Amino acid sequence: MRKRTHLRGVLLGLLAHFIIALIVAFIGGEVANLISAANGVVSPLKEGPFKPFSAGWLVSRPLELGIGFVAGLVSAYSSPPKSWRTPTILAVGSVALALTNLPQPPNFIVIAAWLLLTPAGLLSGALFYMRRLETRDA
Repeated sequence: MRKRTHLRGVLLGLLAHFIIALIVAFIGGEVANLISAANGVVSPLKEGPFKPFSAGWLVSRPLELGIGFVAGLVSAYSSPPKSWRTPTILAVGSVALALTNLPQPPNFIVIAAWLLLTPAGLLSGALFYMRRLETRDA
């Protein structure tokens, strides 16, 4: 039987989020460079972060949600059964970190996506684990 604690859930959830985000960012950067080289244009990544509502920005939003979903799964798997404490701590922490660096210029849709996609992914991943996968582990 695995040991499930809140601290382990928070740490493994953060670690999963960080590692998956790095992998997705690396692969996305390489793909963007390959596509821009094949088309003979300058890579949009050389200009800095994606502009809101650009193609890169629109592709990265579902990826952000998916990364949060996987981190929520890992967090719920590592924390005590049926406990919402760990995913909630991670979700509140992600909102707090996002508040420190809001995108400019302020736009409701951009700020809502910036603040809410990762917590929504975390909580939905934890909900999926608790409703569907945890019953199979018992």
